[in-house]
Amino acid sequence: MKPMNTLIGNELLWKQPKFSLDAFELYQDDDLFAEVYWTKLLSDAAVAKVAGSWWTFDRLGWLRDKVVATVANSEQAVASFEFDWLKNGTLSLANGRSFEWYRTKGLANAWALVESGEKAFFEIEHGYHWFKQRAWVTLHIPVDDPDLPLLSCLAIYLVHCINQDAAGAVAATSAVAAVV
Repeated sequence: MKPMNTLIGNELLWKQPKFSLDAFELYQDDDLFAEVYWTKLLSDAAVAKVAGSWWTFDRLGWLRDKVVATVANSEQAVASFEFDWLKNGTLSLANGRSFEWYRTKGLANAWALVESGEKAFFEIEHGYHWFKQRAWVTLHIPVDDPDLPLLSCLAIYLVHCINQDAAGAVAATSAVAAVV
């Protein structure tokens, strides 16, 4: 796995390595830079790895509307995020940085992470290719930003959680419609 500060350019791609696997790998061309994988089936707990750094992500709360990132194998929180009903929200890092996360294209699965009303930190757009999930990332910041590894992993985690919530809502609606 290569360190993110060696990225060339601003285009990255999160790929799902296997159709049935809750996992993503971040590539630029053929170079692997990060991976995020869920630790159990039907769980929100995930592990993120980037050259030399590991974090765990999990959703908390009755409505699972809060995400917390901790340094792996510790209780040290490094980031927290709270969803609103539109799945937008505020991401706060332990170092004091704050970001807004919001949908950029109507009902499309495209999101931006913006720091304190400034320009976008990066944008991520989710889609499918041969039944596997993909997410295209466009960076708008220097690749040597120290928070880029954590934030890029947290972004694919948030996108995956949003997609799971949407699938659950469709399944619940279908079940209710079938009963009525």
